[in-house]
Amino acid sequence: MRHLKIAFGLMLLSQLAFAGEMATQAPEIMRTKISQADALAQINSKTCDLSNKDAGYLEFDGLDLRHCNMVNASFFGAYLRGANLTGANMQGSYLNLARLENANLSNANLTDAIIFQAIFDKTNFQGANLTNARVIGTLGNVNMSGANVTRGKFGLDIGNQPMGAMRFDAIGGNFANSNFEGADINRNNVRFGNFRNANLRNTNLFRADFSKADLTGADITGANLNEAILDGTIMTGVKGLAAISGYDHMKGECIDCKVVR
Repeated sequence: MRHLKIAFGLMLLSQLAFAGEMATQAPEIMRTKISQADALAQINSKTCDLSNKDAGYLEFDGLDLRHCNMVNASFFGAYLRGANLTGANMQGSYLNLARLENANLSNANLTDAIIFQAIFDKTNFQGANLTNARVIGTLGNVNMSGANVTRGKFGLDIGNQPMGAMRFDAIGGNFANSNFEGADINRNNVRFGNFRNANLRNTNLFRADFSKADLTGADITGANLNEAILDGTIMTGVKGLAAISGYDHMKGECIDCKVVR
C-alpha cells in the first residue's frame, strides 16, 4: 500500500509539473491573482471581466459565467462543475487540472486554450470554437458535435510528457459535424465515437483507434491514417477513402471502406 501511495504521489507531481511547464510555454501575458471574493464580485456585476486574471483553485461550481470576459484567464485546478459557460469568450484560457464535470461550454470561444488533464464528465463542447486549442485528457462520452477544432492539438506528444502516454481519450464521444481540418489527434482513443459528416481533411490520425466508430459521410481526404485501428468502423459514404491505405488489418476490417478504382 505504501508503494502505491508513493507511486500515486509521484504521478500527481508529474502532472502538476507538466501542467506548470505548459503554462510557461504559453504567451507571456501577465495574469493578476484574484481571491474568491474578487471573482464573485466580478461575476455579480453586469460587466464581469476575468480576462488576464489568475483564478487558480477558486470555486465556480454551478455559477452562470456567460456574461464574463475570460480571455487569457487561468482556471488552473479551479472548480467549474455544472458551470454555465455557454458562448463565453475564453480565448487563450488555461484550464489545466480544472474540474469540468457537467460544465456547459457550448458555443464558447476556446481558441488557443490549453486544457490538460482536466476532470471531465458529461462536459458539453457542442458548437465550441477550439481552433488551435491543446486538449489532453479522458473526456469519455463528451459532446463536441458541431465544434470547430481546426488545427487543434489533441494528439499524443510523447517527447513532451514526463509520464508518457497521456492522450485524448473520448470513448463514445459525439463529434458529428465537427471540423477537425488540419488537427493533430494522433494515437487518440475514440472507439464507438460519432463522427458522422465530420471534416477530417488533412488531419493527423496516426494510430488512432476508431474501433466501432461511425464515420458515415465524413471527409478524410489527405488525412494520415497510417496504423489506424478501424475494427468495425462504419465508413459509409466517406470521402477520401484512399487515405486509409496501409491501416492495420490485423485489428479488424472497416465497413463500407472498399476503394473503387
